[in-house]
Amino acid sequence: MQVENTINFDHHYHGAFDFSPKWRFVQGYWFGNLLKQIVDTALKKNIQLISLVSEDFGEEEKCGGIVIGKDSIHNKFAQIERFALRLPKEYGHDVDQSVMKIEHNGKEVYIIHTQVPIVKDKGRRLDHLVIGGNHERTIPNLLPLDETNEWINDNYDTNQIIRVAEHIGLEEHFGLTGEKFLEEFRNGNYDALEFNAQMINPSNLNALRYKIPFLGSKLKVANKGLNEANRDIAMKHNIPMLYGSDGHRVEHIGLACSRFPYSSINTSSALSLLRSLRINIIANNFKGQEGYASCLQWTRWLSEFVVGHGIKMPHPDLTAVYRKGTFKS
Repeated sequence: MQVENTINFDHHYHGAFDFSPKWRFVQGYWFGNLLKQIVDTALKKNIQLISLVSEDFGEEEKCGGIVIGKDSIHNKFAQIERFALRLPKEYGHDVDQSVMKIEHNGKEVYIIHTQVPIVKDKGRRLDHLVIGGNHERTIPNLLPLDETNEWINDNYDTNQIIRVAEHIGLEEHFGLTGEKFLEEFRNGNYDALEFNAQMINPSNLNALRYKIPFLGSKLKVANKGLNEANRDIAMKHNIPMLYGSDGHRVEHIGLACSRFPYSSINTSSALSLLRSLRINIIANNFKGQEGYASCLQWTRWLSEFVVGHGIKMPHPDLTAVYRKGTFKS
């Protein structure tokens, strides 16, 4: 939705499951430029800031865990630079640290490297959304939560990252309990929690999950009651709540978003953008735009996920080309 004098931010966006040839084939993005499709959709929906999420178990043993390599096919920020080099000439692009700016017809879209490191804590998996950071030095997977946060604090400037808790209270989907989240938030290990646009199942229909083959179990995870419960936590404890699509297809971008006063976000450089974004999130200086995926949208990406995991095909080790520098004024 167009809102005057705002910068609109989708803080949790996958774009596609993966940018490898296999997943682009499965999801129908084999032809065309995937980055162009993302940017065109963002401009159409008036989304100026996108957190592009990389989430994979990784392939390199390092720092006591397994990391996604800087040139990995699973490093989405690395791969969009490859797509950027193939954009039509009317699309300008620039990379500053781990933020990409795309310009088209006088409008700008900023894509921020974001990672969900896979945390292994006391025998169970946790997800931990980190906006910003460094796509050339990703957070190790499979470390306990305290070691993950220790690594982040030691290796990243915490003034230019935002840590968001996913799926609080839904341990089946790798979320923390409410009590554990509050403890971690008070210790400075989280900055916000989230509203997730993929939570499509109304609480009063949750019993349907027992009657629908296969999808029923997934509906339990996609329970709208989770957003309602997380909103209650946010309001009771004065915790910022970011609104995001958790989109796994291009058209999902902006299903939900956070709206910031236009003048509050400094886009002159990656450092300025991330720091001003963090300041405004912590200060709760934004409004949430609530929205949900349709049942058809949700079923489609879930079906693609199932089909894709049944397909085995090799992919080349594609190396991105980077152009360092700062944004042009």
